[in-house]
Amino acid sequence: MRAVRALAVLAAAGALAACGGPPHLPVTLDGCRAVATPGGFAVDARVKSDASKPISAIVARVDFYRDFRYTHFNAEAKVTRELDPGQTQNLRFTVAGGGDSHALGPAMRCIATRLEYLDGTSDTLRH
Repeated sequence: MRAVRALAVLAAAGALAACGGPPHLPVTLDGCRAVATPGGFAVDARVKSDASKPISAIVARVDFYRDFRYTHFNAEAKVTRELDPGQTQNLRFTVAGGGDSHALGPAMRCIATRLEYLDGTSDTLRH
C-alpha cells in the first residue's frame, strides 16, 4: 500500500514539473471588478504580494459570466510604486483590446498569470 502511495505522489510531482511553471503565482487578487473607462473598461483589484522580491507589473486573466456566457480577458497592471513582499495595493488593470462593456461588475475569477519583478526577472503561470 505504501509503495502505491509513493508512486502516486511521484506521478503527481512529475505532472506538476511537466507543466513547466509554478501551480500558482505568489500574489492574491481580491475584489476584481470591471469599471467603465472611455475606451471600454478596466479592472480594479486589491493585490497582496507573497513574492520574495518587489513586483513591477502583473498580468492577469479575468473571467466574467453574464447572460449565460463566459468571457475571458487578459489585463495588465504596471505597478507605479513597486509592490514589496507582504504589501497590499489597490491596482487598476488595463484590459487588452479595450474589452467589452458587458463585463462591468464583479469578475467570476481573477488570477495572476505573469509577474514581472523590479530586478528584471519574471514568473509565468503555465496551465
